[in-house]
Amino acid sequence: MAFRPSECVRHDSFTTHPEGQSRTRQDHNLPADAVTMSRTRWIPLAVIALLAAGAVAAYGLRRQNLPAGLEEAPSRVAVEIPKPPPLTMDYMGSSSCATCHPKVAEAYRTHSMSRSMATVEAASPLEDYGAAATFSPDGQHQYRVEKTDAGILHRERFADAEGETLYDQAVRVDYAMGSGVHGRSYLIDRGGTMTMSPITWYSEAKRWNLSPGYSLPVHPRFDRQIKDGCLDCHVGRVNAVRGHDQHVANPPFLELSIGCERCHGPGGEHVQFHQTAPPGGVAGKADPIVNPAKLEPARREDVCAQCHLQGHGRIPHYGSEVGDYRPGQRLEETCVIFVEGTRTSAEGTRAVSQVEQMRASTCFQQSQGKFGCISCHDPHSLPAEEEKVAFYRSKCLECHSERGCKLPESKRQSPPANDSCMHCHMPKLGTSDVPHTAQTDHRVLREPSLSREPARSGLPEIFDQAEDRLPALTVQRARGIWLAEQGEAQSNPRFAAEATRLLSVVVEHLPRDADSLEALGTAAAMEGRFEDSLAWWKRALEVEPNRESVLRPTAMILMNSARTAEALPYLERFLKEQPANASMWGRYSQLLGQSQRWPEAIAAGKKAEALDPSQARIYQWLSHACGQAGDAAQSRHYQALYERMRAAGRR
Repeated sequence: MAFRPSECVRHDSFTTHPEGQSRTRQDHNLPADAVTMSRTRWIPLAVIALLAAGAVAAYGLRRQNLPAGLEEAPSRVAVEIPKPPPLTMDYMGSSSCATCHPKVAEAYRTHSMSRSMATVEAASPLEDYGAAATFSPDGQHQYRVEKTDAGILHRERFADAEGETLYDQAVRVDYAMGSGVHGRSYLIDRGGTMTMSPITWYSEAKRWNLSPGYSLPVHPRFDRQIKDGCLDCHVGRVNAVRGHDQHVANPPFLELSIGCERCHGPGGEHVQFHQTAPPGGVAGKADPIVNPAKLEPARREDVCAQCHLQGHGRIPHYGSEVGDYRPGQRLEETCVIFVEGTRTSAEGTRAVSQVEQMRASTCFQQSQGKFGCISCHDPHSLPAEEEKVAFYRSKCLECHSERGCKLPESKRQSPPANDSCMHCHMPKLGTSDVPHTAQTDHRVLREPSLSREPARSGLPEIFDQAEDRLPALTVQRARGIWLAEQGEAQSNPRFAAEATRLLSVVVEHLPRDADSLEALGTAAAMEGRFEDSLAWWKRALEVEPNRESVLRPTAMILMNSARTAEALPYLERFLKEQPANASMWGRYSQLLGQSQRWPEAIAAGKKAEALDPSQARIYQWLSHACGQAGDAAQSRHYQALYERMRAAGRR
């Protein structure tokens, strides 16, 4: 499954992967409004009609004006592609580590990573549940967080111009995601599908506000899916369902917060080694636990980069998934990561870009691998707030003691610097993708105020020149899948055409690669070749019959082609996998109506209404369906509600 880093802060309705500007593509309940493309994107039918009309012309231009790097992409490559190594699964849990390492375990309890995920009931208290727990960004939408006997409720209320409530929906949240250093977001467990609340607590601003990636008047509300790529960096160990990046098993998390084994690897062999080895150990046999500090530099840095390198896209290898990395490996053994500069610009800085920034620093580039994350950060504990300036200054002076600060001591000691190296050389940068937060500039610039990275053009690079060490087919596959996603995100048929060229070769050698087959279907749809899309997606479903990211667009294209009988089984299979998807219940309701199955259509429409009462068009459809079923009173009720919603600005 391809990991889109933007999933951490974005949703289906926002085409932002990985750097694009948000363009709202709301999934309405009427199939004439949109057609789904790939796992998380939507393309309006007006765009599709234009693409269909110009598909031949776009194909003819596919090799013209492509970004730098595409012209050299190979079309025929070596066939060999290695199978992933067997996964080590002998996890013990952090509590087992504490038995022999009590001091380290106690210190780690103060670290922010140890608080990366918790149930809302167990999360350390930091939010304000008083008067500040109600806010209204636009005067019409009101949000409120409530502590009740039933748990923590997040509520969205929508009112008309007179202030009369049109809907008021409360949803119980289950998990608090984030240590609270910058803030917390909240997850809802919908039977194995994790979704995100539109409400987030921002610690630095000490306020509740809309979650990252949400903006009014339309946003994903309580329906934004949080997939493996996001959960994997916030959870100690996800109880993932292999082959399904949109599902977790029961219980969803095997270890809630980031624990010992995320950096040291599964501890089973380590425990056995110490339980069975005689005092002093066994000659010639090393302790199997991974100590990142003793790894060669690239492998050491990859332990941190597994979560702190968001990149411009991360494509797991054929047969691998997001959570397959094990400490001690190179990241490139499980995935290809695309990067582009330091992700800092005049427009803002990406919240997770520390690795790219550090690698651009003079400190890193001139250290011959000695400088890295743990040069400054203790992964087991954090300095107290009052000790931070002295702590990090001492880290700088380990290398710069002979050439200290050139400023006069009086100026260095005075506010706001207060003898802090970081104040001048690693200042706070506002983030462009997470509001109300800032991150430290890890470029360690001599004069930060004079340097902001200009916007870049062309294709991103592969992290750490991994293409030089990976099989050519692996690289070609990753580029093709990335280009298909980008072609969709940017409505760029030239990218889609290039993805088709690259992946057509890949599937000759990997005919059961569902990721590549899905990407080929996405690229074909971008070029207006919808029958080809269906063919590719049906092949992907032969490999993974319950692949929701393919069931959904297959049903959508068939629906928009008025092929109701063909669309129904795909949509029903999708809803079996995703029973909390309001928009697709709305579409299912309409399909049932087209088949004159009015009682079932009304029931499906009411299911959509209960899950998401914000979409006006479901009321219009329910009015029509109730009228067809002979219930005139309900028909008038829903028509009136639809008109009130429309008057208030809802679609």
